[in-house]
Amino acid sequence: MSEVDRILSKIVEVFKTLGFSEDRINDRVNFVMSDTYCIPQYVNTIGFLVEYADSRKEALNNMYDDSDAFPLDIGETKILEGILSDILVNVPEVNKV
Repeated sequence: MSEVDRILSKIVEVFKTLGFSEDRINDRVNFVMSDTYCIPQYVNTIGFLVEYADSRKEALNNMYDDSDAFPLDIGETKILEGILSDILVNVPEVNKV
């Protein structure tokens, strides 16, 4: 397993630990809480990020907004901390769980 795959796996665990459910939309796994749909990913040129859609309809229409990006070279701990912080800001319902 590559370092990118290992970190993506840990990001998925963050979503699960926070209580997100999974929904497959357009052949992509979305992590869902309330009306927020999230897709964690890695883009070679910029790093790890989360795409956010504010409704199922937006997700179905691929209308996602990108989060901040966290490059691989900052290390796993900083990436996971950054992604968690980003989720807490963009999905306020997490704080109510």
